[in-house]
Amino acid sequence: MTSIAKLMLPLLLLCTGCTVTVAQLNPSPNLDLPPTSQSLSLKLEDAVSDSLVVPVGPAYAQMEVNDWRHSLERGFTNAFKNSHSLGNGPTELTLQLLEVHPGLILGSAGGENSKATGQLRYKARLLDANGNIVKRLTGTAIGHKDALGRRDIPLAIQSAVETMYEEIAASFFGASVSGVSPSAAN
Repeated sequence: MTSIAKLMLPLLLLCTGCTVTVAQLNPSPNLDLPPTSQSLSLKLEDAVSDSLVVPVGPAYAQMEVNDWRHSLERGFTNAFKNSHSLGNGPTELTLQLLEVHPGLILGSAGGENSKATGQLRYKARLLDANGNIVKRLTGTAIGHKDALGRRDIPLAIQSAVETMYEEIAASFFGASVSGVSPSAAN
């Protein structure tokens, strides 16, 4: 990294009062679930807003997130399309997302340590065909791709969505996912 780049990186990450926009993500969780005949649908509760403004802290004034529900739906489809029959109506199982709040973890300013990591705080339930809770999961998904500048912030948030679905699949469906250890309760 050149000395100019080393000087510019902290400035990019610490532009006080800046707004970062995140819109229409296409998360692709890394899952290898065995195919099943069970049908699965996604239910996003009203608490999962489609557009929201997230205060970030000293590095940015805020992060505007648009088309959030669509991004979560895409992540769901990409995660489970090869293992389940996906449906919009009544299904054997429903993944209910009660809350999904995006955020950023900001690294220390200066040099190569400056970064922003996407994170999601979430609450999820797996429901049977009658609406009974089969499993519950709460967690904070930390993305595995860091942002090293403003333009990378959407990818960092997308990475956190991927991690969330990987954690859900590990907890609810026994998926083998490297590095995932969610706290699940039945």
